[in-house]
Amino acid sequence: MDLLRLNQYKHALGHFQAAVKVAPKDSRGWMMLGMTFNRLGLFGNASVALQKSKALGMKAPHLDFELGWAAFSVGSFKAATKHLEAYENIRTGRAKTSAFLGRAYTRLKQFDKAEKILKQAIKRDPKVKPSVRLYLSRIYAARNDQKAASGELNQIIAQSPNSPVGKLLRDRLTRIDLAKKRKPWFVSLAVSGGHNDNVIGLPEAAVLPADISSRASNFARNALNAGYAWRLSDISQVNVGYGLTADTYADVDGFEFFRHCRLPSQSTIWPLIIGRRSCH
Repeated sequence: MDLLRLNQYKHALGHFQAAVKVAPKDSRGWMMLGMTFNRLGLFGNASVALQKSKALGMKAPHLDFELGWAAFSVGSFKAATKHLEAYENIRTGRAKTSAFLGRAYTRLKQFDKAEKILKQAIKRDPKVKPSVRLYLSRIYAARNDQKAASGELNQIIAQSPNSPVGKLLRDRLTRIDLAKKRKPWFVSLAVSGGHNDNVIGLPEAAVLPADISSRASNFARNALNAGYAWRLSDISQVNVGYGLTADTYADVDGFEFFRHCRLPSQSTIWPLIIGRRSCH
């Protein structure tokens, strides 16, 4: 138990895994193991260990809180409310209980009940405000009350900017602002030059071996690219465009070489780019 209080969860995990091997019928060992799994984010394992503890006769009130936490985290929201309500009836007044209950009822779309319980969590302990306000925002958004939903998010950024939720929101807003500043179209023009020491000249008529000449020449290259980007979301977009490259040879009369390059639909999914360029 001391290892859990000191947040030394990895050390605690090895200790309690050894304990249940030595005493597999000890409900306390299984409960400690489940609590450790919860704190390591291994909620499926936590649920199994905690259910084992309960089956072996564990009656500690805190077992229901741990079971509720694990059930919520694996998506069993109805089971989570059952365990958390049982714990609330025994140990009334904990903000974390209300926070988890409110989240579970939000996921079950029982918005009125969820809102009441989440606000109760804030009254019990203001420290839970960031995560609770995030779920209140979800509730208001589900009701199509965008003003209230935005208000909750703004409160998180204003009052708890350095909390994990606050940092996540600020990062998301920064990315959205950058996306808004990007132009949906793009045009580029490039001019360059070079020297080709083996220019092959082909006449417009039928080609005969005697018509093919080879000589050196300086050349100028002009490249034009244009396109339009449709943003599908913060992390994806579709680009459509066209490119043209023209090489003009100074020392070969009447000889110009054009290359056209179409840019078909190109989906960009951060951080991967899926698509192709076909030139001919």
